[in-house]
Amino acid sequence: MTAASPHEDRAAAGRRRAAMALLAVTLLAVAAVRVRLAPLPLERDEGEYAYAGQLALQGVPPFVELYNMKMPGIYWAYAAVMAVFGQTPAGIRVGLLALNAATVLLAYRLGRRVFDPLASAVAACTYAWLALGAGVMGPVAHAEHFVVFFVLLGLLCLPSPGGASAWRALLAGLFLGAAFTMKQHAAPFMVYGGVCMVAILLRERAVPVGKKCVHAGLFALGAIAPFIAICAIMWNAGVFATFWFWTFTYARSYISQVPVRDAAQAFVDGTLRAAEHTWLCWLVAVLGVAGLWRYRQRALLVGGLAAAGLVAISPGFYFREHYFILLLPAVAAFATMGAQVLAGLPGCRTRQAVVLLLVAALFWGQLWQRQWWFFTSGDLFGVSRSMYRAQPFPESLEVARYIREHSGPNDRVAVLGSEPQILFYAQRRSATPFVYMYPLMEVHPAAKDMQREMIAGIERAMPKFVVVVSVKVSWLVRKASATDLFDWYPGFLDAHYRHVGMFDLGPTVSEFYWDAEMSGHAHSSEDTIDVFVRNDAAHPPVAPESGP
Repeated sequence: MTAASPHEDRAAAGRRRAAMALLAVTLLAVAAVRVRLAPLPLERDEGEYAYAGQLALQGVPPFVELYNMKMPGIYWAYAAVMAVFGQTPAGIRVGLLALNAATVLLAYRLGRRVFDPLASAVAACTYAWLALGAGVMGPVAHAEHFVVFFVLLGLLCLPSPGGASAWRALLAGLFLGAAFTMKQHAAPFMVYGGVCMVAILLRERAVPVGKKCVHAGLFALGAIAPFIAICAIMWNAGVFATFWFWTFTYARSYISQVPVRDAAQAFVDGTLRAAEHTWLCWLVAVLGVAGLWRYRQRALLVGGLAAAGLVAISPGFYFREHYFILLLPAVAAFATMGAQVLAGLPGCRTRQAVVLLLVAALFWGQLWQRQWWFFTSGDLFGVSRSMYRAQPFPESLEVARYIREHSGPNDRVAVLGSEPQILFYAQRRSATPFVYMYPLMEVHPAAKDMQREMIAGIERAMPKFVVVVSVKVSWLVRKASATDLFDWYPGFLDAHYRHVGMFDLGPTVSEFYWDAEMSGHAHSSEDTIDVFVRNDAAHPPVAPESGP
């Protein structure tokens, strides 16, 4: 083997320094944007996670006072973030900033298995920018960010060739299993990790078969351990049957709503939305896919990661924008490979590093050019509207402020609509575990029973406040939806509550009125919020509470 020349050593050292500088600059720039957008009002998924995390910090286990089909690991992750950074939108987003920075560094370390330092840094930085983009709702702390973190951590723990280790096998399984507890969509990555583990063990000719079996068993044990732990916690809390119904029985019904015949068009539409501001990067990534045959050592890592990501975004054929975060590590890797293909064209070979950086700068620059206002705006209301149109996320802050100022910590609130962020902001517990209306509006055998259970629960609790959110996206009513809830609540409110607040949502500004201010005003918008207080409830403002 020929020793490297001093010139080659200097060149390699220069590429390493350039890689570290690129990572540092990117992390600082991404952090600056995330800090600017940190106070952005929570959207409803974040509101659910934050409210569940708030309950967890109060000692209430998942599926006791909140029903949903997501795995509860994300609730505990939010609880941990809020315990460190505070129970505010900014605190949650700072936690996301830290998680994202760690994910970028993991992507760099994992990329070093198939790329040189500079190319690995390009891939990691590309992921950082893609994961921030509006096309995938990147500033929002969706569960997919947490899934990617644990997936990359698990893959990084997989033994490298010639370095088989029982501890690394166990840790790899544990972290991939933890990804599944964040969201069920991580299951394909667990399978992919298992395939990688088997492939690594098969190449270890010097390792006895018995030892290989032990390592494989430890990986499998680690992969299922987090889920077994969750089942034990749910059993101990007395809600295992409820947990199983929502995360598996109902979830199967949920992913069967979209016909298979619509899957291809849904995938195309979802991809176009995700790549709207970064299409050049995705185009170069396609070139990287085409050139995969030139880098067979990358096929298992990058190709397998892409295959697992494609399966992970596909359950139910919904292809929502934030699902594509699960595909971004593979997209970033393929884009880097595409840039390398361009750098290897005739006339570019002597300056491959420069060409690689220039190509990468082109798709990073497009992302900034297309989203300059989004990244730099101080108008957080406008940013929220640009991402979600006229959905009641900014208005939820005002609704919650009023409720908190006119209620005590033991008062309950019922939100008729899918807006759990109101409960989180108000720091009041829900009168019903149904914080989303979607399962009640879908067409499945349990929908009518869910509506009746919600009605009975609210009538028992007689919450101090009822919030009625008349926004289509907050309900997604079908033609065949059960109507028990709609038939019931107007009479219930007329008998026991009085109207104290009204909102008209608009694309650029919303109008709202409280108490006597409502006199002479009627709703002028199709999208509205109405707030009601129980007739026998004392209504003057209560003493301010301590705490966040």
